[in-house]
Amino acid sequence: MSRHAQAPSYQHHKATGQALVNLFDVETGRRKDFYLGKYDTRASRDRYTAMMAAWEARGRCLVGRDRERPRRRHAKQVVQAENPAAKVENPAVGDVQLLLAQVTKLLGASVDPRKLVTVAQVIDAYLLDAPNEINERSLVSRKRHLEHFRADFSDKLCMELAGFEVKKWIHENADRYRSPWTRSGVKASVVRAFSWAAENGILQSNPLIGIRLKEAKPTGRCMTEAEFQAILRHADPDLRRFLVALKWSGARPGELSSLRWDDIDWEQKIARLKEHKTARKTGRPRILIFTPPVMKLLRYLQQTRRLPMALELKQLLESQPSRSLPVRQVVAHFKAKGYAGYRALYRSKESIGVVWKWINNRKHYFLPLTATTDPRRRPWAQDGFDAEHVFTCVKHTPWTRQTLTLAFSRLRRKAGLPKDCKMYSLRHK
Repeated sequence: MSRHAQAPSYQHHKATGQALVNLFDVETGRRKDFYLGKYDTRASRDRYTAMMAAWEARGRCLVGRDRERPRRRHAKQVVQAENPAAKVENPAVGDVQLLLAQVTKLLGASVDPRKLVTVAQVIDAYLLDAPNEINERSLVSRKRHLEHFRADFSDKLCMELAGFEVKKWIHENADRYRSPWTRSGVKASVVRAFSWAAENGILQSNPLIGIRLKEAKPTGRCMTEAEFQAILRHADPDLRRFLVALKWSGARPGELSSLRWDDIDWEQKIARLKEHKTARKTGRPRILIFTPPVMKLLRYLQQTRRLPMALELKQLLESQPSRSLPVRQVVAHFKAKGYAGYRALYRSKESIGVVWKWINNRKHYFLPLTATTDPRRRPWAQDGFDAEHVFTCVKHTPWTRQTLTLAFSRLRRKAGLPKDCKMYSLRHK
């Protein structure tokens, strides 16, 4: 039996770790290698089966450009060469649609290329287009959820993905997604990615449409007045002002952390936020109405806007002829100006190269002429100064979701409060 009469085998390309099949054209007498994806996966074996069926249906012939030597051309050039008027408006959709067109040319019209799209291809394409439909804060969590899902289902075909598999995967990762609200958000992120693929013609339909996570979602409770006072007693000045504004404004924590001075209308006592949680859905700015306590706090913050702690310390020591001051005098100076505690002062000292020095049996802060900063510490107080945002943390940078969560968790433990005491409940008080 001729070796060309035998069916090409499913091979392993060890250099790249991909599956490979070598097809022979009986008309031209040429051979060509086709890479099928990661070796020994269900997706690559399905591609091998579909490719073999199309090759046998053509009488073991390759057609079109498959007979020629492959030329390295950019994907956009291939589309424009076939149709000069074709323009890909969305790069994410264009890349996947180009892949589907190439698979259709290879396999023929008998096989729908949308049945061969993998989970990894859908998620990669969606993440490229996601910034156009959701805001930056939501994109961070959605990207994290989808990357976890892609790591476990990367090579699985979308047409073979079942809803119970997604529900099982979410519950198996309960140690990572502890709250029922978090698990519901993970499910929504995954379903949205496949709905987007169906809307843009990458998939025939969404295989996960209609799945539900039937579990109770506790609504939580409001923070009591005694708990709020305990929180304020243990909070540093920056976080204390943020919490007071959160309670008396009814705003979301993310809205207050992104509030800028230019957003405030002092005459109408409101703030207009162009970028907020529902901006893409409503198309309108978010209006924050400030009560008299909040307006009083905002005017106080505007009048007492100050330099970062490190720059204040540097200017204070440079103003002295000996470039030094007693530690007690420095601490009293920062307390009088409302700066944070000793830990922030220590970080500021390290960031600008201030050293200890004993003068007349008293401990002094001394700023050398050639101060050397600690290479392990980022000079956040000098380079990260933010003068646009209203509420900033001790590093004089805007509050983020992570810094707020960490700071409030530490504060809650310090005050001895239970875990069901949530910062978000202040806006509903």
